[in-house]
Amino acid sequence: MMKHPEVRRMKKYKQHRNADTYSHCRHVTLKSIWMIQRMGIRADMEAVIRGAMLHDFYLYEATAPGISPWRHGWTHPETALGNAERIFYLSPKEKNIIYSHMWPIRITHIPKCREAVIVSLADKMCAVEEALLWSRRKTGTS
Repeated sequence: MMKHPEVRRMKKYKQHRNADTYSHCRHVTLKSIWMIQRMGIRADMEAVIRGAMLHDFYLYEATAPGISPWRHGWTHPETALGNAERIFYLSPKEKNIIYSHMWPIRITHIPKCREAVIVSLADKMCAVEEALLWSRRKTGTS
């Protein structure tokens, strides 16, 4: 899946100022695996890896003129899910991981499995880490 040309297209789009979307999704995947192993959680690792890697599979520049941050934040889970379903077969868990990863911001997109909760938390942790790294690089602090 990670070698699929459409998945590799995520490398063209910025994410959290510091990373491209592909790198961010890979970061979320690795963080999710780390959380599961660190806490000894039983989880469907295939669903976690596939769902985390595709959670931001929206395939557009989120900072382009005419796309507000609010609109992007609100709609990209559905876009990512639609793109993923167009190319890959997804299990119900994988669909829920992608669809609900913005919870609780999208309060009606509720995680229905532990895998979705883990990826949602990992996504938020990675977003903060990526934003802090960008801020440190910009200000020259370490």
